[in-house]
Amino acid sequence: MKKLFYACTIVLLIGVFAACRTSTPSTEGAPQFTIVTIGPNVTEILLAIAPDIGDALIATDTWSADIPGVPQGIPLLDMWAIDVETILMLNPSVVVATTQIAWGGDPLALVAQTGIQVEYIPMADSLEGIIDSIRHVSMASGFGYYGGENLANAMQAEIEQVRAIASTITERKTIYFEIDAGPPLFTFGEGSFLNEIVELVGAINIFADYGTWVAVADEQILARNPDVILTNVEGFADPVGEMKARPGWLGLDAVINGRVYLIDANASSRPSHNVISAMWDIARFVYPEYFLQ
Repeated sequence: MKKLFYACTIVLLIGVFAACRTSTPSTEGAPQFTIVTIGPNVTEILLAIAPDIGDALIATDTWSADIPGVPQGIPLLDMWAIDVETILMLNPSVVVATTQIAWGGDPLALVAQTGIQVEYIPMADSLEGIIDSIRHVSMASGFGYYGGENLANAMQAEIEQVRAIASTITERKTIYFEIDAGPPLFTFGEGSFLNEIVELVGAINIFADYGTWVAVADEQILARNPDVILTNVEGFADPVGEMKARPGWLGLDAVINGRVYLIDANASSRPSHNVISAMWDIARFVYPEYFLQ
């Protein structure tokens, strides 16, 4: 069914974007096809699919500004207060945005009403969802089926590589992964792609039995006493040192054994192909004897 869906989507979008390219006026040296991205995961995926996009990317969001490949000097949009006038002035062929910006309504409705193509990419909460997002961005952006399919297949191959190694692990480690130092402290449970990654590498999330995003207290962490502690929290000169210095944490097995590690915030929090980098880091920190060979 999915193959049929993608095949139909390809046929439809080939016609749509062919029309965009032939109808969009061009000036000397300017690309005929232009795109605006909103959402760093969308921008990361697009630039992986089309690294030579060049001047076709004419605006993005502020969170995407430091992503390698984003052109310097293009307008940067506030994801939470979309400047529709700027988008209309730029008159792009397509706007590809994360649904994260549409929780309170459709901020791009007026853009779509003017005839500009608007495509929303659903926020993924699983690895399969991220792979679907790659394919969706590939087609929605007009950069073709094969670029997205190649990236999706490469991501799936690395997932299977980790899964195969993890299947040989006989003694599973428990982990606590902090995503916000609060107060209160925040972590994740079942229903998030981070929890899926933790389980994929063969580890046990001590808060897997909680909801997707959950506030926890020091006492709960101390009681569950994880073997390994991970954090992607920024804002501290020494995030690992800050955690170790918390009252009572010196007695945790992870702290006693020096098993507290920092994970890249962008790679571990954005639902793009770059979660694979976070996956490998988590695997190597938790099970160096398996994943560093």
